Amino acid sequence: MPPEKFRKVFEAMSLPVPERKALCDAYYKESLGTDRFRKIKYIESALSSLDRSLQDTGSISAEKDSARLKGLSTDVALPLNSEQEILDVVQEIFAAAAPGKIYTNYPYAFRRMDDILFQNITARQGFDVQHMLLFDTKNDGIGNLENLFSSLRWLAYQVNPVRRYADNTCTAFLPYPYFLALEPYCLLFDAQHTGGVLVKNAQTYRAILEASAVFEQGGERLAFIPQDMIENKQDIGSAASNGVKYCVCGYPCLSPIADQEFIHAVAKPTAPGIEALADIAIEHYGTLLLPSEEKFVVSAHGLRRFAETGWIKEVPAALVSPAPTEQRIRYFKQMETFIEQKRLLILDDTSFSLPESISIDFFTDILKIDGQFMNVEQAYRCNGNYILSVQNPSLMQDILDFVAYMQDNKSFYAAAAAKSFLNSMIALCEKAK
Repeated sequence: MPPEKFRKVFEAMSLPVPERKALCDAYYKESLGTDRFRKIKYIESALSSLDRSLQDTGSISAEKDSARLKGLSTDVALPLNSEQEILDVVQEIFAAAAPGKIYTNYPYAFRRMDDILFQNITARQGFDVQHMLLFDTKNDGIGNLENLFSSLRWLAYQVNPVRRYADNTCTAFLPYPYFLALEPYCLLFDAQHTGGVLVKNAQTYRAILEASAVFEQGGERLAFIPQDMIENKQDIGSAASNGVKYCVCGYPCLSPIADQEFIHAVAKPTAPGIEALADIAIEHYGTLLLPSEEKFVVSAHGLRRFAETGWIKEVPAALVSPAPTEQRIRYFKQMETFIEQKRLLILDDTSFSLPESISIDFFTDILKIDGQFMNVEQAYRCNGNYILSVQNPSLMQDILDFVAYMQDNKSFYAAAAAKSFLNSMIALCEKAK
């Protein structure tokens, strides 16, 4: 059934929410195919758990007895015969080795490995990770999406993986295609992460370092980390030749009112160099991010939080004050016009919540994910600390499929309900005057 016909029939049916969702899932699975539908469900899961994963670094388990590692001879390989043995050895390596740089290339499908590594890195001082990610040129399965979304919690703690594009099916022919090395220990394991070996060998460690250097020379860092507003502006400018097409974010993007009036109303006059920064921001929003056609997807929770607090997420609190009440009202009135133009979708948080920690922007042929660092003071934390750029039409389509799926699933307010919600936000602001 063509999408337009399905939506017309779907609109006319009166179904309980679980049955509506089941029917929508069945239609998408049939019309897009199992693989594309699986990607939609992966994105749904990844976005719904992202904010929680950034805050919940967990706690490292009790130290494993590392006696067998300390006594490991360079002439002996320690065989590992299960996933649990591999994970236990990783924990033992952290207990036995001195702080240093970790080289690894495990896929994010090995989630338990990623959790153990993440917990140790965020809990211990002196360890760093160089993670080599292989993006599949065929874009089969959810591997490329895993590379994007599973990296976000690492980027939030300023660990920036290296990526390369290749046909990743070659790993199926190798006995131990994946490794984790922390001098002097080298862990090698298979694609199913059910077996491997551990060696304590300088020559093996050197070979891994050399292979990692070759990988990095032919690859690039997954994300760009601007050092100031000018670098941020330059990176956005490289993608914004035709403007932003779509913005998906749990907390509202304020670009529709980020003009001279708004920026001067929120800039802290006591912040160092604020006049120059304000001028850069005015020029940035006025030329690169003019939202003449941009569509916005935002959560109702994020809109209400802006109405109540005036928090400006894009810029550190050290530079700006909360938006004055009149600017909040101005924003919501602008959003009302977007509903009439079919440029605004407000997500019903009882159905699904978008993360506030990132925003996703669709340019003509580039997707950008902006995120914030977690290990800095709140006053200096903002969205846009890192910018992950994706120039891959297939990956962009996966996320657009997800937005369409949410829309068909009735996860967004209808136009009349959205306008009523915005009127409620305006009333809330006016009451606070």
